[in-house]
Amino acid sequence: MIDYETFARIHDCRDRQGLTIIQIARTLGLNRKTVAKWLARPRYAPQRQRLRHQAVQIHSAAGGSAHTCDSMKTVRTQYLRLVRSHSSRQPRCC
Repeated sequence: MIDYETFARIHDCRDRQGLTIIQIARTLGLNRKTVAKWLARPRYAPQRQRLRHQAVQIHSAAGGSAHTCDSMKTVRTQYLRLVRSHSSRQPRCC
């Protein structure tokens, strides 16, 4: 994930300086695939957070340690427990 400043520098190198993808990657210390990906985007839009990061947040909110979050099944189970404990008990309808 890159920030807006890096995004602007990538596009500046291409548009104003006329550098190739490989030259931009070397200049900025980035992978050439990263440079190519961000050059293909006309506007900066940060990527969504990864599921792993969200899983750790859910696990931590459920009272677990972020370092012991190894299983997505465990995270899902703890998330459901957390949601169910905070929801009001309403009878189920058919």
